[in-house]
Amino acid sequence: MAPEQSITAKDLLDPDGVIVSSGERLATAVVAALEHAQTVNIDLRGMPPISSTYFNVVLRTVRDQFGHQAVERVVVSTPSSIIQSVFDRSKTAFLSPVIH
Repeated sequence: MAPEQSITAKDLLDPDGVIVSSGERLATAVVAALEHAQTVNIDLRGMPPISSTYFNVVLRTVRDQFGHQAVERVVVSTPSSIIQSVFDRSKTAFLSPVIH
């Protein structure tokens, strides 16, 4: 298994600009990469503003495909501290135990 694989998110943007569709496209690529790499680094350079919805689609897909702990294997590279914070909050939410 390779230590890390990088995915350029802007290459997977939905041509119509639909955020959920863009997230689904990225999620498909991340799931495929996790089959062969310990960590997947999502390169967010050149992306338009991103909401937590985008990250939630990706992280939910990873969790559903590989289990809760696989979410730890997804990281992002971004020059924006705001986008990093949005990703970190989404990731933390997926890693937090469910409270009943």
